[in-house]
Amino acid sequence: MAKQLITPSNPSEKEVITLEHSLRMLNYSEILEVLQQNKFNISESIRKKRDLEKVLSKAFQNRILPEQVYIALRERAFNPELNVSDGFYLAFSYQLRKLNQEYLERLILEANEALNENQDNYKAEIKLLNFSNQSGKLLFTRKQEKFAYDRSSMFSTKFSEEQKVLVEINFSKKIVYFQTSNLAKFRNIRTVVQDFLSVVTNIDKLKLFPPRMTQQLSFTLTKDGLSATNYGDINSNTIKLLDLFLEINNHASKFSEFECVDITLDHEDSEKNNTKAKIDTQAFGGGDLLGTPAVNKLILEGRIIYKINFKIVYNETQSNGLFKKHTILAGIENHNKEYLRIYMNNSDLALKRVVNKAYQELNNVFIEHFSAHELRNEENLKKILGLR
Repeated sequence: MAKQLITPSNPSEKEVITLEHSLRMLNYSEILEVLQQNKFNISESIRKKRDLEKVLSKAFQNRILPEQVYIALRERAFNPELNVSDGFYLAFSYQLRKLNQEYLERLILEANEALNENQDNYKAEIKLLNFSNQSGKLLFTRKQEKFAYDRSSMFSTKFSEEQKVLVEINFSKKIVYFQTSNLAKFRNIRTVVQDFLSVVTNIDKLKLFPPRMTQQLSFTLTKDGLSATNYGDINSNTIKLLDLFLEINNHASKFSEFECVDITLDHEDSEKNNTKAKIDTQAFGGGDLLGTPAVNKLILEGRIIYKINFKIVYNETQSNGLFKKHTILAGIENHNKEYLRIYMNNSDLALKRVVNKAYQELNNVFIEHFSAHELRNEENLKKILGLR
């Protein structure tokens, strides 16, 4: 008789509540992914998330849902997004001396002690997961005691909130990547990373800031060489972003067929209005928006690109040396007062592995491009804007 995996005892009320909370935190695709990873099958007829939540809660209470699935769902809901194709970028200005893994581990040990001894706002734990080429991948954990008031009992309860985020710090290029899609987690862990770097650099209250995407186009001489055209009206942040888009589509990367499908720019009277002017493909009948007269006009007037969504083809190299093309929808948010965010959208579990590889490649392209002091695609950029 086959051995049936069951929980050794009935789950407690707290465990049931925690499972239901975990299921609320996750979307339908994320729940299915955890179930597939743990080889727990459900009926194909369950198509709605609410129905899936009810089935799993009942299965857990009846000792049908294995404990390892409960733990996996809990970990996925409340712990780091290890496979998320989304993240936020910040930068810092201090140049550390060249590091090795042993020295970095010593700095992390000192930072753990200092952060937990010298302030009472939160408790922190920092672990080094990997270090190579002056870039460290670290797991940052922030623990904080919080209170909740129950109106029915008229008493408060105290609980501990724990947040974890994978953070990659490139010490030579002075850029920090937070692997999360959760803005609140990013903001909370950002504080811990700032405090960590303050300890490491011995700089009191070191600040992280959005990557400085600033670059100017060089002037163009007239044919007679007697005068030149200056492009100072074009926003320097927008120029750097446009150069990045062209770099993504560069033959040296694994991407091709870049197509901007949606773009948001600042309002023409942004000092007086909080609204943004949004252009999408519906207004222009589809196709790539970059290079269209309407978008070019706004860019040449000095408008700032806040957000762009684009289709991109990722050329995956297979074991036989041939390429397999995958069309992926991605986006960049240029929140120049707080962060720069790059994400890839994916609801197809079968493509998760490919999307994660594509996102890592996109992440590499951005970091290399950010560290470049000169535009890499200036001539093509001028052609797109109609300046050639």
